[in-house]
Amino acid sequence: ATVDKLADCLQLQVVGESPRNLYCLEPCRRGLPEVLSENEVLAEYYEGFCVLAINGERLWGRETTKDKNRLTIENHKTSLDGNRFVISVRGEHHTVFDEIKVGNRHLEILVYDSATRSQIFQLDLGTPVERIDFDLSPDGSVLAVLQGKVVRFYRIP
Repeated sequence: ATVDKLADCLQLQVVGESPRNLYCLEPCRRGLPEVLSENEVLAEYYEGFCVLAINGERLWGRETTKDKNRLTIENHKTSLDGNRFVISVRGEHHTVFDEIKVGNRHLEILVYDSATRSQIFQLDLGTPVERIDFDLSPDGSVLAVLQGKVVRFYRIP
């Protein structure tokens, strides 16, 4: 199956079948979709993310509060088996996301476990001036973070 981003919906099309709307409500419809497993799709958008079942049901997600909190989810990656995913969050002013205080212009890397539907690892990189990139090992047990010319590995519980 493939998932496409549309202007007003996430749509699912199984090869050989007609497309059908996966999710058309705010805010997940604005999300950049990524298939986690045969049954789940991650939709990451500006203020948060949601995990959807392929029948369109919203299973879980996280979002910043709508008041003065502002943040940007800059990037995301998934483990090869789809059981875990990682996002990078940059705060504007002082932001709270998933009970984590994100400092002004700080970059936080957060790892989530799909089975427990929870955050399992947090890394505050401060206000980096060097290039940052990251990825998860195929089974999601190790996070690799590239900061400038240095790669650091973190074991994920």
